[in-house]
Amino acid sequence: MLKVEEVKIVFPLDVPTLEEGRELMQEVGQYVDLPKVGLELIHNVGTPAALGMPKEFGKLSFADVKLNDIPNTVLGAAKALTRHGVLCFNVMASGGRPMMEAAMEGADKMAKELGVDRPKIIAVTVLTSLKLNNLVELGIAPVWLLYKQKKYYAIDIVAGMKEDEQQWAITEIVMTWSEAAVRAGVDIILSSPKEASRLHAKWPEMDLCSPGIRMPYSPPDDQGRTLAPGEAALNGVKYLVVGPPIRNPEGGRTRQQVIQEIRADIARALGE
Repeated sequence: MLKVEEVKIVFPLDVPTLEEGRELMQEVGQYVDLPKVGLELIHNVGTPAALGMPKEFGKLSFADVKLNDIPNTVLGAAKALTRHGVLCFNVMASGGRPMMEAAMEGADKMAKELGVDRPKIIAVTVLTSLKLNNLVELGIAPVWLLYKQKKYYAIDIVAGMKEDEQQWAITEIVMTWSEAAVRAGVDIILSSPKEASRLHAKWPEMDLCSPGIRMPYSPPDDQGRTLAPGEAALNGVKYLVVGPPIRNPEGGRTRQQVIQEIRADIARALGE
């Protein structure tokens, strides 16, 4: 079981300007463990500026770039991200093991050249916004998964499946992709918190990262598979990505109060 001090709060800086990013870092930067810089900020202000801004506050970034291309292109991108001095960056497991291995190779080569620590590589499995019908529509959910549940391979039939049956099928896909990621040597696997317990049971030494962390009072949003912070930590999630609950506090709470509630929920769940 994880210890409370091992669990990290990752806060997404999903804003279009450096000014808004700085305002968020000024307010919550000291209370969270890792700022996540994603595509919105990167594509608005440029990669060097976006990844450099958290350094103004003494923090390195989680570069949420979701690399997904041919291996040689990803190798070059991994070198570039390593030059930017990030703590970690992610690749899409759906890109395949050769691509993930190329990301590891590029980051390792550049880190050695610069004499710095290699960024941690995160393999993203099934996005937390995707549901089983989305995976069927894209041809990602294999026929055998649905036949095993005695269902036909059709979106209208998936709609009639129970929630736990649908989650079972998604978890099987996550486990399959994670096998490739582990064989590629990645440092962290990213999935929804609902798949984390299976991942942790099979690879107890592997660090896990999960978006879709929500408080019990959080309203529904675009994340389809969510858990509370304490439940996720119990499932073995070390890096909890918590966006809307902190960014848009409910019930008159401040952002700092929400972060305190998150840490208290983790402590209760882990018995500390």
